[in-house]
Amino acid sequence: MVTKYQTNTDKKLALSLDWSNRVQATETPRIAVSLSNGDVTVLDLNPAASALIETLSWRAHDLEAWIVGWNYHDTNVLYTGADDCRLKGWDMRMDCSFATFTSRAHQMGVCSIQSNPHDEHILATGSYDESVLIWDTRSMRQPLSTTKTGGGVWRLKWHPTRKDILLAGCMHNGFHVFHYDPSWTTGTLGSSFMEHKSLAYGVDWSYAATLTPLEQPLVVSCSFYDHLIHLWRPKDTPTEVQD
Repeated sequence: MVTKYQTNTDKKLALSLDWSNRVQATETPRIAVSLSNGDVTVLDLNPAASALIETLSWRAHDLEAWIVGWNYHDTNVLYTGADDCRLKGWDMRMDCSFATFTSRAHQMGVCSIQSNPHDEHILATGSYDESVLIWDTRSMRQPLSTTKTGGGVWRLKWHPTRKDILLAGCMHNGFHVFHYDPSWTTGTLGSSFMEHKSLAYGVDWSYAATLTPLEQPLVVSCSFYDHLIHLWRPKDTPTEVQD
């Protein structure tokens, strides 16, 4: 099945998207898309009609909306980040007529967000300010922890099976795997991959089964100007991250 929906025009580009059913796989999937004009659009997938249907669209930010992410445990809720340095929350039951919260905890543009699929209350965000913030979604006044990365955080991906391990693409400082303590107040560096020679952008885990429970999954990473893709396997021995 090939389904198409036109988002890019001469006035706006699609900058990120996220599927709603990463945890609740049985629900009808929706796709949230963030756009360069600050808008966010929600699309419903209709498999019977092979169609994507726009169900909601709103102005979320005044500058480029770099990232949008679902709360995977409550898919009425979305989080967005933009070049205006704002992290915002939205509840679609209120038609997104206003943000449920707005945070300025990041000092530069917010360009990565991911809800933890293994812990319903944990959210990770990353920014050009070279930091990863971990949040408890029940109280978004301030983050639980801040981890410095040495590069702008373009992508964040939680481990396929472990709630405490986070993969980060850090633009000018390669790719890193961070381990978090049970209180989420301390991040430790488990592994780094520095073989890319230009901006570290896209990154994700393999979801294939590993040979042993202690073996880390493969990671695929890609960089911008040199057009490279690497496959690598992180180490599993963290060392404390120093600010």
